[in-house]
Amino acid sequence: MQRVNFNSTLFSKFPCSRGNPLNCPLNFPQLKSQSKEESPEDSCKICHFPALVPEKTKIKGKEGNYLLDRTIGYRGLGRLYQGTCLIDQQAVIIKEYLFPDKCFEKSDIKRRPDNLQKFSNLQLIDGRKPDFRLLLPKETIIERQAQRSYQRCYSIFNVAVSALSLRGYLEKNDSIEEEIVWQILDQVLQSLSLLHRQKFRLSFGVVKSGIAHGNLSLDTLLISFDHQSFLIYLADLALWERFADPLSTKNLNEICTDTARLEDLKNLGYIGFYLLAGTTVDDEGKPLDPYQDKNWKDCSQVLKTYLFNLMGKGILSLKTAEIARQELLKVRPKISPSKVSHSLLPLSSSTTSNHRRWWWIGGGILGLILLVLLLYWLSIKIRVSQFNLMGFARGKIANIADTSSGTFYYGAIQGSSWDYVYTQKNLTKFRENLEETIENSFPNLKQWTYISLGGNQSDFKFLVTTPIRITKKREIDRINFMIGSPDSPLSTQYKTSPFAYDAIAVFVAFNYAKRQNGLPYALKGQITLKQLQKIYTGQVKHWDELNRHFPPLPIQLYVPTDPEIEAIFKARVLQTEDMKKKYEFLVAKAKEDNPETTDTMLKNQACSQKSEDIRPIYRRSTYGEEGILQCIIKDFEDNDDPIGSIGFDSLSKIVSQCSVYPLAISTEGKDAISPLILDREQGITPETNLCNHKGSYGVNTKAVRSQKYPLTYPLSVIYYRDNRRNLVGDQFADVLKTRKGQCLLKIVQLTPIFEITSCKDSDTF
Repeated sequence: MQRVNFNSTLFSKFPCSRGNPLNCPLNFPQLKSQSKEESPEDSCKICHFPALVPEKTKIKGKEGNYLLDRTIGYRGLGRLYQGTCLIDQQAVIIKEYLFPDKCFEKSDIKRRPDNLQKFSNLQLIDGRKPDFRLLLPKETIIERQAQRSYQRCYSIFNVAVSALSLRGYLEKNDSIEEEIVWQILDQVLQSLSLLHRQKFRLSFGVVKSGIAHGNLSLDTLLISFDHQSFLIYLADLALWERFADPLSTKNLNEICTDTARLEDLKNLGYIGFYLLAGTTVDDEGKPLDPYQDKNWKDCSQVLKTYLFNLMGKGILSLKTAEIARQELLKVRPKISPSKVSHSLLPLSSSTTSNHRRWWWIGGGILGLILLVLLLYWLSIKIRVSQFNLMGFARGKIANIADTSSGTFYYGAIQGSSWDYVYTQKNLTKFRENLEETIENSFPNLKQWTYISLGGNQSDFKFLVTTPIRITKKREIDRINFMIGSPDSPLSTQYKTSPFAYDAIAVFVAFNYAKRQNGLPYALKGQITLKQLQKIYTGQVKHWDELNRHFPPLPIQLYVPTDPEIEAIFKARVLQTEDMKKKYEFLVAKAKEDNPETTDTMLKNQACSQKSEDIRPIYRRSTYGEEGILQCIIKDFEDNDDPIGSIGFDSLSKIVSQCSVYPLAISTEGKDAISPLILDREQGITPETNLCNHKGSYGVNTKAVRSQKYPLTYPLSVIYYRDNRRNLVGDQFADVLKTRKGQCLLKIVQLTPIFEITSCKDSDTF
């Protein structure tokens, strides 16, 4: 099946031998660096079209940072890459747009990317993102490269990576069954009906209603499979995709007309025709003619007539998407239950002409009721608190009435940051933990069972396949959801719902102001990622090997027993496979030399051994008689042979203590950021006496939430996408995203996903 080259005119000044430089298989070396100066390797050796973006490139946006994993082809006017959102480790699609000097005037190279960014930020009039299967960019990022011969932009999408264009799906199948075509038409008309009727606000304040897609084709309709069903998404709206002929406020009206909306219906009619035929062109390469009966194969006369009406070639005039869908529900045959797809926007399938008169009467009464409710809602909306305006799931936990009652199981890795803050007593109230506080606020959750899971189950696969033993005599088939922070992207079979942030804190022994030779003073309260890499890969044995101004103390390494935080540390700090192998070598050597002391805690055992060889890595829990904090201060205070020990753990576990000093972390070219902060937003320093300031310092929530603190990681509710099971994970995430839930998370030293200025007693208890 041939593909129409929509971008051939746009990039025609590049003499690509295949006619399409966006997808040429002959000449795509990847960029070897991200340097600002252009090199010959940055473009195709034949036509000099800009090369692919290198794998593992980090893209920085306002909503978060993204890691580009690999190229997966192109669609419309841009190349596509699979990527990862570094905030929640969710898979994303990154669409790259190029503005080469050869094709655009210099003034356009600035104006057109700005238009792309401006017009792709589409919201409903009430500020919400449309959720009727309309694929909108999460954000659009303009890459500023002044010394290159092209401008590059990225649009970030959250749709599942497994989504495939209908053209791609058709290329794998000779044609599509008639029953499936009916379902595709139904879903697309649902989305178009709302798109054509809703009011939208653009980022520059203009409000428009009745926006047409304007770019509907086999390439811009995406199909995403979910077990035995599928969903159809609408992508690449003309509103921003036609940057080759950029829109202005004046000609924005062109895609908000009846003509433009009718063109959507016409294009949808042809799409249905092409799906049935299995191609878009005939044997001679000409567009397939719907008037040729041979092109319809075994299509029923009912569907053929309906598609002709959509194309505007039939007797019946389908003037709007809503009318077109009502007609579809009238004439389509009953569909086999095994092929019925999930509908995000369920509409009644019993609409017939015999019921229209009663529909209008009922609709008038319903409209009057809705008007009264709307006026009441507006009066309440004026008094909505700041929290609700910021996007909280619901105002109060008590308002969540749709949480399932029954026996459900959920868990986290034993010793993880969530396991600690959820089960540790006295963090929220005296003799009470967070689990009990939430259950007392919402009794339905008392029937749900929380399980601390072994570290060997940290790959999340047990959510589906592995029985979980909860007592010696009892086990369950699976848990319903888990709470944690995966160190790598999960399969699209899993859904993650972030609700808070935690961070890795790196710490050394705290010292008092009179002890000026301590590590916090010598290090000036900070450390770089490169120094951490050298320390935890065994490249240095003494502190003065990092910097001659540091004390000549031997280095002793500590790591937490939590496998989740260790995995995140390896991913965020060590980063490369070579550094991870060196770290694993130290761990293996420690186990070989000290099999008992590295994996188990002996009550009377010394914290560290005095040796000039590479010191073993000691695994410790955070607290306890021989916990990390106690061992580090004990090593430093050894008068005969002091050791400059260093360790790391979850920030939420070490906030209310003064045994160790959490170091500020700096990355290359950036200032060091401290994970802790005093009241009135003053950062802590080595001169700060943490023991005297207990209760007056806390987490640097602004730096953690914005990820300026580089070792931040999200906490998410994670569950397997399976509509045959009760998906209670989303419900639990909603509880944690309420105003009260977010305040409770702040109290236990996590950083809420929403900004909170204060938590009054009436809001939290």
